[in-house]
Amino acid sequence: MWKKLLTPTLVITLVTLFSLTWYGSIKAEEYFALWVERSNHYAPLNTTNELVSYERRFFTAEAITTVNISDLGRYDLHHLIRHYAWGVTMITTPLADSATSSLLEGLRIVTDVGPTGSARSRLSLPRLAVETADGTTITIDRIGGEGHVNAAATQGSWDVSLEQIQIVLDRDNQLVVAGINNAGEMDNLDQFPLGQSRTRINSLALQSVDGPPFIINGLHIDWANHIGPEPFYLALSDISFAGLQTGGSAFTDGRLVFKLLDLDTRVIEALMTARNSFRQHIRSANDSNDSFIDDAILPVYHALLQSGATLELENLSLATTGGQLSGVGRATLKPGTTQTAPGALLEQIDSELQLDFDVVILARLGQLAEQIQGKTTNISVKEEELRMIFGGLAQLGFLSRLEGERFRLRVAYDQGEIKLNDQPFRLF
Repeated sequence: MWKKLLTPTLVITLVTLFSLTWYGSIKAEEYFALWVERSNHYAPLNTTNELVSYERRFFTAEAITTVNISDLGRYDLHHLIRHYAWGVTMITTPLADSATSSLLEGLRIVTDVGPTGSARSRLSLPRLAVETADGTTITIDRIGGEGHVNAAATQGSWDVSLEQIQIVLDRDNQLVVAGINNAGEMDNLDQFPLGQSRTRINSLALQSVDGPPFIINGLHIDWANHIGPEPFYLALSDISFAGLQTGGSAFTDGRLVFKLLDLDTRVIEALMTARNSFRQHIRSANDSNDSFIDDAILPVYHALLQSGATLELENLSLATTGGQLSGVGRATLKPGTTQTAPGALLEQIDSELQLDFDVVILARLGQLAEQIQGKTTNISVKEEELRMIFGGLAQLGFLSRLEGERFRLRVAYDQGEIKLNDQPFRLF
């Protein structure tokens, strides 16, 4: 009895699996073409992805694509696609014997696509070294990561790490960035991406034979944006570092937090329309002197004028031996009309900034700026100059002396008038 039941059940199972595999192979080809199309939509303006060929068989398929990046060349990729009843697995490697196969040696991307079309990818590349048209050499070591996108390509997440990026600008100058990780989650990918991302960098060093290295340690960059409450767009940028050093200047606990508030979503819609139009135009236009830029940008300008927006400095902080700097502030663009003249734009801005600082940290920042320019500074002379300047401004009422050599500066701009510590300030 069991044998009689087993035989037809096995046949039905096999037929079902083969049918699903065949159907999956057809859908895989459709999905792959759609993936190439979507990659061009989301890619930077200087990058294009082209499907060269697609050969479909029952259990497998092979495809070849070409990625063109301005100034960085053309990269040919081979995709081996395996069909299963429950989905598809795609293995991407450099195209053998292509001009860039040695450049991408070791590249491997494995993508699993489920029956609904959602995809998860894993990436590994031991090293990538390229040279730009201007002679700059870029070397990236040990790239690895994974990413996920849902079936509708409206939501995704990623987590990518790089051991080191070395950028040789010329024989005397190079930038070395070590220990990089970037992760995030995004929604609304088919329109205007919303979500959050975080970047961690162990160290960033700009090295020059003509001067001391410029080094930042423990750099963190957090960014987030979302819609709410309707119909306003909100964005947050939080940048911090543990230490910064160059020559005799050393700083710690640096942080800069910005918020963008009260921006109407119609501005975002206008930006997306302009972006998509510009992308299409730049790929097909022959005349760079036409009026397209004005036609694309003016609607964004008008939408911004009607909306208004607020940029808020939530936290500015920096420390050095013997001194600190801290600040908060905001700048508000008041809503206007599309008829507002560009010259009247400044009259719609209302802003204020408060900074608390010590003489020593301002002197160190001045020293840092001059060292970057290749100049030398006597820090004692710089401190003495600033003591005289700030002391004079405090006597005039433009600064407040908090204690010792610590001061407070309050700057306000409203309806075209500048005020320092509530006193009108005029250059002429």
